[in-house]
Amino acid sequence: MRPKRIDRKSAPVPQVVATAFEGQAVLWALDAIEDETGSLASLDFAKLGFAPVRAFTIGARDGAERGGHGHYKGRQLLLLNSGRVTCELCRDDTRLSWELGGARRALLIGPGIWSRQSFHGHQPAITVLCDTPYDPDSYFECAQ
Repeated sequence: MRPKRIDRKSAPVPQVVATAFEGQAVLWALDAIEDETGSLASLDFAKLGFAPVRAFTIGARDGAERGGHGHYKGRQLLLLNSGRVTCELCRDDTRLSWELGGARRALLIGPGIWSRQSFHGHQPAITVLCDTPYDPDSYFECAQ
């Protein structure tokens, strides 16, 4: 069987859904290619100005909370793998909540932003991409 050719001149650029904290938190809707076999959503890091150097996945039970910390330096890009994840963000006196769910969303969290993720549904999981190496001294635990 010969594979289908996809007629795309360039990789899709995600659409900004919302921003907060002077652009240090950005919620994106990912563009996808869909056909009868499923869908493919992609990110071009060069177009986003984001160059990941490490990644990890988090899987949790329905109702579990993870995170509850922030980073003094570096950015993290959260991508939903399955289920639904609500992300609570806080900096200074501003607190907000954004959801990663069925709409192919990605969330970029910049330095100085505290976050906590609440996992919902069947086998909820996210992949986190970071643009800095692991540094335990970069963490803060209280919502700032």
